[in-house]
Amino acid sequence: MPQPPRPDGWKHGSTPANKPGGPAASRKAWQPGTPAAKPTGRKVSRTGKLLVAAVVLGLLTVLTVFVVLELMRPDYPTLVLVAPDADTLAVPENAAGVNGVVALADYCKAGKSRPVLAADPDPAADRGAWKDKLSGRAKGTVLYFAAHGAADAAGPFLWFPPKSGPLTDADKLPLKDILDALGGLPKSQPKLLVFDLARTPPNWAQNGANPDFAAAIQAQTAAIDAVPGLAVIVSNGPGQVSWTADEHRRSVFAVAFLEALRGAGGGPNQAVTAADVFDRTAAAVQKWAVANREANQQPMLLLSGGTRAAAEGNQLASLSPAAYPGPPAATSAPAYPDQLAGEWKQATALAGGGVPPESAHPQAWREYLEWLGRWDRLARIGADPKGTPAGWRTCGSGSPPPSA
Repeated sequence: MPQPPRPDGWKHGSTPANKPGGPAASRKAWQPGTPAAKPTGRKVSRTGKLLVAAVVLGLLTVLTVFVVLELMRPDYPTLVLVAPDADTLAVPENAAGVNGVVALADYCKAGKSRPVLAADPDPAADRGAWKDKLSGRAKGTVLYFAAHGAADAAGPFLWFPPKSGPLTDADKLPLKDILDALGGLPKSQPKLLVFDLARTPPNWAQNGANPDFAAAIQAQTAAIDAVPGLAVIVSNGPGQVSWTADEHRRSVFAVAFLEALRGAGGGPNQAVTAADVFDRTAAAVQKWAVANREANQQPMLLLSGGTRAAAEGNQLASLSPAAYPGPPAATSAPAYPDQLAGEWKQATALAGGGVPPESAHPQAWREYLEWLGRWDRLARIGADPKGTPAGWRTCGSGSPPPSA
């Protein structure tokens, strides 16, 4: 007999597919007719995907740039050269100091495995221009000053002479400012600070203070210790003159320092550290001063922490397999200017004439002799004596000189 219909309208007791427990519920996921599973997570928008991709790309770009910069970073320290000079009687000339840093710059530009020159030295640069050349990314830093040093109650400083007019406190570069700038570099970066001081002896009458930079810096051990990895080389000891080698038209210290970098006292393929440079420079300078001036000039080495580790761990150069080529040949002496010889004769005649020039025009006469002395020192190293007022020879004539 036919079965009576069920209340739900289905025959044979079957269960509809869309009812719980129906045929669809028993199908496997791979069988046709299986309902698609509803997503359980939150759908990521297209904008979000693009943002994530951009972030990842940015990070990869930064990483790539960092790696490239590290690969391009020189293996030797950056050399910053500073040698202020001006045409003035406010301080003695610094032509020998300028010649010394120019020779160092030429050496750095002539090859590899040596300090990397930050920029060509500029004698007219202001006293703070060198700070912009310091870099925290450098392998190391060598900061070399060839300048007139002095000291006052506040401590040692360097002069940056004005183009005209007398010296003022604004022309001083205190040692403290230099150490503060070096202290701002990474602690792990080796640092070498070099002072090739002026070639004039200490003088109590100058600037109202004893300008013995070398003596004053010896009292700055605490300030030097505060700069990690710092070694300081000073071209002479307290009370000593840093001499000029006329035959090389540079300071004796600058000549010896450069030759130590080139390999004097070292062997093929050797590393040259700051300690090596100091030891070899100091020996050569002292030997020259005794032989040529019968005087002492003993460079000093001051170290952060009081040990040589700061100097021994600072590699400045690597020597080539070839042997050291030897010291540079002496340059021929420049011809003495005929005009300058005539000025000296005129000065001698004026000094022995009727009206003593030191009485008629004492200030102009003194300045005239100072300019002649400056001209003479420049002539001996072949430098240009620009600015020497030859018209001041009229100091003994009884009438005011043109610039008096």
